[in-house]
Amino acid sequence: ADVIDYPLKVFKKGQQWVTYLPIPLTAKVGDYTITATISHGEVMDQTLHTTIHVVDKTFKESRITVDAKTKALKTQDTLDELQVALDTARKNPVQENLMDGPMIQPTEGRISTEYGLMRYVNDKYESRHNGIDIATPTGSPVVAAQNGVVVYAGLLTATGNTLIIDHGQNIFTIHYHLNKIDVAVGDPVKKGDLVAEVGTTGFSTGPHLHWCIWVNGAYVNPWQMMDTTNPIHLGMQ
Repeated sequence: ADVIDYPLKVFKKGQQWVTYLPIPLTAKVGDYTITATISHGEVMDQTLHTTIHVVDKTFKESRITVDAKTKALKTQDTLDELQVALDTARKNPVQENLMDGPMIQPTEGRISTEYGLMRYVNDKYESRHNGIDIATPTGSPVVAAQNGVVVYAGLLTATGNTLIIDHGQNIFTIHYHLNKIDVAVGDPVKKGDLVAEVGTTGFSTGPHLHWCIWVNGAYVNPWQMMDTTNPIHLGMQ
């Protein structure tokens, strides 16, 4: 499907095969034909087709002003450092879906920046916002949004203290700017477990949690993953 430009991972669930097709923020409005080919070795058994329709959505702008010291924390080198950490953490996802129902919001506070906003820094367009920012005092508790396994817990220049949790089948939650991390790589976590504290480390203008969800190749709207009608949650009890 030309609506995406990244490979999709497929996972076995009982006698079925499952994949998730997240639509990236860069997708253009229109109809897209999805083709799935089923084969055993070199023998092609079946080809399935379906069509999806991507509709238009208007996103607001987010403008912030930072000083030179803060701006220097986000450069191509520090973004490359972040990307290496992300790619390494997501390289071998747990094959089983570990989730039990919808995700929960990892900390309470004011939603200072929504998903998808066009972010301008010092009046210069920088990027699309790939998660939600939850503004709350330093030290506020951060809990696991779902069952999972910690795959990254460390300090990165751009995002500060960073925590990544694998929820299975290429679904990850990512937490930036933490003051403190209370878990280590390899630790299993349950939905609601304390995992960290809110902070303002890295490229940050004040205490908040930047929380994003990455599904099978793209960042998705976190509110969708907290929606009880989301198909990803069906049958996961």
